Amino acid sequence: MTPLHRLLNVTELGHGTTPLLLIHGFGCDQTVWHRLIPSLENDYRLVLVDLAGFGGAAPESYDSRRHTTPVGHAEDIAALCDELQLENAMMLGHSIGGTIGLLASILRPRAFRKLGLVCSSARYLDDPPDYRGGYTYEQLDGLMKLMEQNYLDWAGTISRVALGDAITDDSQRNLQQGFMEVSPDILRPLAVCRT
Repeated sequence: MTPLHRLLNVTELGHGTTPLLLIHGFGCDQTVWHRLIPSLENDYRLVLVDLAGFGGAAPESYDSRRHTTPVGHAEDIAALCDELQLENAMMLGHSIGGTIGLLASILRPRAFRKLGLVCSSARYLDDPPDYRGGYTYEQLDGLMKLMEQNYLDWAGTISRVALGDAITDDSQRNLQQGFMEVSPDILRPLAVCRT
């Protein structure tokens, strides 16, 4: 097992030869892919990762200077691609995971031949008039204040907002629990960063 393999809690599954790297989104971990795995594991070599500070990633993987923006995480993914000798792989990234995968593909252009981005954006903060990230400054500021005052309420609110029309009691509870398992000190900088 390589150092990053262990640090980022990499799980490899599947029976195919084409590597498919799955990168989770904001406040989540690799378990978010559990419903897709049965549909993919016969055709791909699945590589699931927990970003530094998330899920089962080793606590020492997180660096409070490097991982406050997607760039530090992308450097980890690029280094992981080197360790796993990924070439012509596919990447599927959700939310900020898509942004991280996109940045990693710039750092290691031969690692990926196709990128799949699900609900990804460069940042969450709108930059009028041309960029819509999803939140005005006032909305994001309000969410960050709620995060600081009552993390449980913040996790409940943001999970409902993130799920939108797709919300069910189970999905909301699972996402809220995922947020609760990540330190606000890890999430806050990623929520307000400018890539």
